Amino acid sequence: MLVLLAVVFVLPALLVRHAPEVSFDDSRRKALATNQPDYVFIGNSMVFSRIDHETLTRELGGKKGMDLTMGGVFTAHWYLWLKNELIASGIRPKTTFIFFRQDSLTNPYRSVSTPEDRILLAQASVGREEELERVLAFHRPFLDWVEMFFYTLYPMQLKRTDVDWVLDSLALLPSMPNYFSTIWRAKISGPPLTQKERDRVQVERQNFKREIKDTLFDPNGFRDRSDGGRTSVDSVSQDAGRSDFASQLPNSLLPAMIRLGQEEGLKLVFVMVKPRPAPDGHLVRLPHEERYVAELRNYLTSNGIGFHDDFYDATLTHRHYQDQWHIAPPFKPMYTRRFVENLKGLF
Repeated sequence: MLVLLAVVFVLPALLVRHAPEVSFDDSRRKALATNQPDYVFIGNSMVFSRIDHETLTRELGGKKGMDLTMGGVFTAHWYLWLKNELIASGIRPKTTFIFFRQDSLTNPYRSVSTPEDRILLAQASVGREEELERVLAFHRPFLDWVEMFFYTLYPMQLKRTDVDWVLDSLALLPSMPNYFSTIWRAKISGPPLTQKERDRVQVERQNFKREIKDTLFDPNGFRDRSDGGRTSVDSVSQDAGRSDFASQLPNSLLPAMIRLGQEEGLKLVFVMVKPRPAPDGHLVRLPHEERYVAELRNYLTSNGIGFHDDFYDATLTHRHYQDQWHIAPPFKPMYTRRFVENLKGLF
C-alpha cells in the first residue's frame, strides 16, 4: 500500500520538479514603439471582430491604429496591457479605446482561473502585481485556491495543456485541412502569418469546435431554419447574470485602469458593444442592465473618461453578426466606418 501511494502521489511530484519559469513578454511593447500608433484598441475578440485597420487608416487620412487584444481574455489582461505595455512603451496615442460587453468591466475574475490563464497573466506582469493580486484574491473561489496548490505540488500538470492541444488538433485534422496547412506555413514553411491571418484561423477553429459541441451535445439548442435545416439558437451569455455596478466596482480593476489613465494623461474611451438583435430587430435591456449602464456611464464621465454605447445603433442588425457577439468578417469595414462616424470628435 505504501508503494502504491508513493507511485500515485509522490512520483508525479518528482517528474517535473519546478513549474516552468514565465517571464514578461515585451513583444507588444516593442510593437507599440515600432508602429507609433495614433490610436490603440484594447480588448478581446470584441475588438478584432469589429475594427478593420485598413479601413480605419483610409477613413482617417493615413492615421493608424493598433490592437492590444487576445481572444477570450478580460479586464485582468487589459489592465496589465494598459500598465505594462502601453504606458511603459512611452507611446501616448490620441485616444485609447477599450471594448467590453455587458458587465465584464467589473467582473475581473473571468479568464484567470486556469493554469494557462495564469501563465498569460505572468507573461503580461512585471514583478508582483499587487493591485491585480488583491482584486483576484477577493474573487477567487475556494476550489481555485485548492487547484493552485496542487499545480504547485504537481507542476507536471502544466504539460497537460500541450498534450490536450495536440490531441484536440489531431481530432480536428480530417475536417479542417486549411487550418493545419496555415499552421504548417506559420511554423515550418513560411512566410510569416499576418495578424489578420492568425486571428482568422483561430476564429475558424473556435467556431468549428463550437459547432461540433452544439451539434453533438446540445440537442435542445436548435430551431428550424427557413431552408428546412437546423441551426443552433444563440445561447445566453454566461456573463448575462444580474449586475450591480455599485457593489462590483470596489473589487474590480476599473478604478485602477482609470487612475492609470489619469496619471499618465491618456484619453481613455470605454466602448460597450451591442449583442446581436433578433432577426426582426428586437433587442431590449432588462431594468437591472439599464441601471448598470447608467451607473457605469455616470462613473466614467464624472472621472473625465469617455463612454460610447453601441446598443442603440440601429444600423447594426442581425445580418451583420457572425454569432451572438461577433461582427461577421465582411461587415468589419462597415462597422469601422460607422465607429469613426459616431466618435468623430475623438479622431
